[in-house]
Amino acid sequence: MRNPRIHMVTMGAASRGSLSCSLWLALFWCVGAWADDPPPEQNLTQREYNRITEMRQEDPTAPPVAAPAMAHNLTDAEKAFLEEHHSVRVLKGKEWKRLSPEERDQRMRALRDQMPGIGLILTVPGGELWAVPHGEDDATFHDILERHRVRLWTEEEKTAMPVAIGNRPTSGDRAGRGDHNGVSIDLATSSSSDAP
Repeated sequence: MRNPRIHMVTMGAASRGSLSCSLWLALFWCVGAWADDPPPEQNLTQREYNRITEMRQEDPTAPPVAAPAMAHNLTDAEKAFLEEHHSVRVLKGKEWKRLSPEERDQRMRALRDQMPGIGLILTVPGGELWAVPHGEDDATFHDILERHRVRLWTEEEKTAMPVAIGNRPTSGDRAGRGDHNGVSIDLATSSSSDAP
């Protein structure tokens, strides 16, 4: 007769093995599904870009503050490279996006006053604000970005974006076409000719 304790141990090991296999399959499926998602920049519109980068002075008589350099979202390797060069993430994306344009302007003024000579990078669409120990006019700032290929947004890239989602020309033959939060919608209309 078999030892029941050994039988239970081997059954437990077999169960753990199939559970482990199931977890690995689920992990690979999740990673595959995640990898199929388009990058956030792919669906970026001019309206969204402007909303993320907008800053507005509360006092119109105050001199304008220098805006940060606008960069594409950073990879983990780019973030690590910036941190190696003594750069610091000043604000997380959610924090920056929650600020009003006036509050963003105040933050920029405070950072420029507290840390003169630093360079600031804002990732779009992520919204992370990074402080780099060399100013935007400094050659070292651009050298740091170019060495690790941190890409700044170009005017050509910004103008190539759609203005808004669903903001495409229409033929006008559809009744009730409207624009709601940048998304085209068709409103159902009934007419007497549709009635039975």
